[in-house]
Amino acid sequence: MTFPDLGSAIYATLAAGTALIGELGGTRIYEALAPQGQALPYVVYFRAGGGDDNSSPRRTRSEQWVVKGIGTDVFQARRIDELIDERLHEGSLSITGWDCYQAARRTDVAYTEPGGGGVVYWHRGGTYRFNIGE
Repeated sequence: MTFPDLGSAIYATLAAGTALIGELGGTRIYEALAPQGQALPYVVYFRAGGGDDNSSPRRTRSEQWVVKGIGTDVFQARRIDELIDERLHEGSLSITGWDCYQAARRTDVAYTEPGGGGVVYWHRGGTYRFNIGE
């Protein structure tokens, strides 16, 4: 058994969104951590939990990922969140060796953090559940 590569699938799904790429000014989409000094805005996504369902003879998993936009303006961060949601909620991911039979936003993510020089970083996004099977 090969574990599913949801990170690559999420990246590919987001990168295919022309409106999102336009808002970001390019494919500024990063798994886990953006490069230090990366220009804003950008998207960060990471695995928040999940695992085998063990509910049927078919191997199925329920994976949860946080996907969020980060910007220096709350309205920009909200717009990125909307574009992420258009791509992922009730969407379809292409995962080698696996089928994604449900993708759904479960919770919202919204917080701010101080940056250097008085800059405020606005985080807006959501936690998404991906139900997949071999």
